[in-house]
Amino acid sequence: MGSKLTRYSDLLTDIKTRIRQAQTRAVMLASAEMIIMYWDIGRMVEERQHLEGWGAAVIPRLSRDIHNDLPEIKGFSERNLKRMIRFYREYPGLVEKVPQAAAQLPEQAANEKGSMEAWPQIEFTDDREGCLFTVIVHRNSSP
Repeated sequence: MGSKLTRYSDLLTDIKTRIRQAQTRAVMLASAEMIIMYWDIGRMVEERQHLEGWGAAVIPRLSRDIHNDLPEIKGFSERNLKRMIRFYREYPGLVEKVPQAAAQLPEQAANEKGSMEAWPQIEFTDDREGCLFTVIVHRNSSP
């Protein structure tokens, strides 16, 4: 009876570990996709402003229209759109340099810390209540 309980306990531990791994991977993939989305929105606005000769007045309109068309989506205030443009300006080649998110994640992340180590150069904070996102991309010291 004892060996059956041990085998069951091992199975339960393995399943819980696998669940945690999947949850961590899902969070990391979603976070990586959001970083790329914020960067890409900054790129789209910046490039369109340059091509069309639009000024900063387009940003309040975009913010208002996004809010009106997608009221359930938060985080696209004028301030955040300006941050997205700034993010793109600071790191214009970021997306080309960062491999697909899935490729950066370890195949079998043992825990959340293991997954976070796959993204040592990027810190991501998304405050849903305050509708504020923060992305910190650390420059590599090596060439």
